[in-house]
Amino acid sequence: MLDVIGIETTKHQKRIDGKMTRVYTIKSVTDNREIVFNAWIERDIERAKDWAIRKHEWEVNRLVKTCTVDVDLQYFQALKKRSIFNEVWEHTDTITRIKLINRIDKFTLPTPVKKQINPKADNYQTILADIESWQEISLDIETFGNDSKNKEGLHARKGQIRLIQVSNGKTIYYADLGGREDDRDIIKTSLSEFLTLLNKQISNPNIKIIGQNIHFDLRFLRFQFDFNRARNVADTMIGAKVFFGDYGKLKVLPGGYGLGNLSTKFLGLDVDKSEQKSDWGAILTQSQIDYAINDPFITYWLYKRLLELYQDPTKFGFAKLAQEGLLDAWQLENDIIPCAIELEHVGLPFDINEAQINLDKCKLFKQLYLRNGQS
Repeated sequence: MLDVIGIETTKHQKRIDGKMTRVYTIKSVTDNREIVFNAWIERDIERAKDWAIRKHEWEVNRLVKTCTVDVDLQYFQALKKRSIFNEVWEHTDTITRIKLINRIDKFTLPTPVKKQINPKADNYQTILADIESWQEISLDIETFGNDSKNKEGLHARKGQIRLIQVSNGKTIYYADLGGREDDRDIIKTSLSEFLTLLNKQISNPNIKIIGQNIHFDLRFLRFQFDFNRARNVADTMIGAKVFFGDYGKLKVLPGGYGLGNLSTKFLGLDVDKSEQKSDWGAILTQSQIDYAINDPFITYWLYKRLLELYQDPTKFGFAKLAQEGLLDAWQLENDIIPCAIELEHVGLPFDINEAQINLDKCKLFKQLYLRNGQS
């Protein structure tokens, strides 16, 4: 204790009465009061920062809990004016956000008109004329194979197209090309006018062809019906991947990039995909048909919503993911799709004669090296 105030015991000595006594000396003391005081200030500053962070996080969490689907819109509009809003919005559940956006924008999907493309029906030419007038076509197909596990249905050279569905976001048309037990050649011939029109529209650079994993659909049409190369496509699956930066094993968007998850996350719509892996080569059930014809309709509106997302990420709570040039990157990915399909279909040019000449040269050089004792 004495050391603290600068008093030090230097030695012990006997007094006359025989008792021991301590001899003390006073030493100079370093004044550390300012250091201690500054340390206290730094500690208090750090505590204040920690408290401010905890208080901010508490406030964010409190406000997030108020952002429910049925929140009072007047309260929500007032909340949007606060500086903390973007952080609150980012922490709000994605599905809640999209449902609340739909409520504020009064956005609901229209009830589509659904019609089968039947060459024998009185409305056949009317349907073709309607499709020809569309500037945007959402396209989807259903396929089947003849193997027990139906894996051939995923192979453009082995599988068969059962249904072709198209939509412009208001109307859905679908054509049935027949199953395993049907005379598919006769059906295809009867639908030739529709197929010719669809080929024409797909290869028109002024018409946008929209699809979820559109590579799959266009590849089948190219391989089996010899359709021309598409000129203007938009893939919603790729659009979502480009925006969220999901590459390799890095998963940014929970639930993946299937149509079911994307429609839930961005349209607030639950899609039943249970029929996706059903047998499309057998007699179709009404449940299968309903599932199939809804796909291009939903994909069309998903495409529109993704465009909104690219243009205004903050509105959807993804401001931190916004980057310049993302829309251009998506378009570049879209432009590659028809080229990739063409390469798969016709391959790359290969000059057999030139290759043989180079092979002969290599053999000659090999012989020369071996003669000289080199390998």
